[in-house]
Amino acid sequence: MRPESKHKPGRAYTFFKIHLSAILLTALGVAINVAYILNSYVSHSPSFFRHFGGNQVDHVIIFFIFLLLFGLGYLADRNRATRETLKKVLKRETYISNSLQSVFYPQIEGIDGYQFASRYKSVMKEAELGGDFYDVFSLGDGRTVIVMADVIGKGLRAAIMGAFTKFVIHAFLREGLELSETVARISSASNHEYGADLFVTAFIGVLDEKTGVLRYVNAGHPGPLYASTEKVVSILEARSMPLGIFPKQDFVEGEVVLQTGDFLILYTDGLYESLSGPEATPETIGREVSELLPSDTDTLVEALLARAEDRSNGVLNDDVAVLALRRSATLE
Repeated sequence: MRPESKHKPGRAYTFFKIHLSAILLTALGVAINVAYILNSYVSHSPSFFRHFGGNQVDHVIIFFIFLLLFGLGYLADRNRATRETLKKVLKRETYISNSLQSVFYPQIEGIDGYQFASRYKSVMKEAELGGDFYDVFSLGDGRTVIVMADVIGKGLRAAIMGAFTKFVIHAFLREGLELSETVARISSASNHEYGADLFVTAFIGVLDEKTGVLRYVNAGHPGPLYASTEKVVSILEARSMPLGIFPKQDFVEGEVVLQTGDFLILYTDGLYESLSGPEATPETIGREVSELLPSDTDTLVEALLARAEDRSNGVLNDDVAVLALRRSATLE
């Protein structure tokens, strides 16, 4: 049985659809001119020009009316075609963005002894995707990788670079090299692929699930917050430049130990960009975390995002990603 073929519209139909306004307004101009000529016949005008629709001035006026109607129709058609094209582009970008959502903001699988919660809010309401991303994945040997990153840029190009960076992180960290050396290779790959026009701030940490030791590299990213059970909050400062600025870069490792009840909060700079002046810093977010603790991870990230939206009257200036980790038990 032959598949039923879809009927394709002919060229005449396509032309009529594209230039509908111009055709209708041109027809109106022709109708006006014909009516004028018929009127001159009825009036039995002796003049040559009156016999064919009026004197010279009348014909010039009608000719320009004809051109005006045609021009208006043409502009209306161009405007409609532009809107339709923009709708198609937006629909395509939205489809791509939605396809990348699960890549950029995955459902975090549970890890014994740890609680996770994450939220993402985009300023791009149409496509709901920017350059921020986070990730949590297992290396399969009792170690878990925790990533928070922000591509300096907006839109689909930044999203594509973010996806590239994420998969490079996955691939290189499984090779078993030292963390600082691995991050240097990730940075070199980003620079080779995109140059220095687009670069990435990133926090990349490897957590030993049993001991709670987190070794990390902070490459130009806003400092994650380490909150102890005593509600003392410290900032894991950036000691290295962002990824991808130069073909070869060195990166400095840091270390922190998560005890039972301790929190680690990672975020992008959109969380405090709604603040102004000296208040727009990680220290301000640290004070907010102190006020919100004790809390569970879900309530904490919801409250931090809600405060950012309240400060900006519901309209964020930048994308915001927040990821909270709490060590809930000691593994034997």
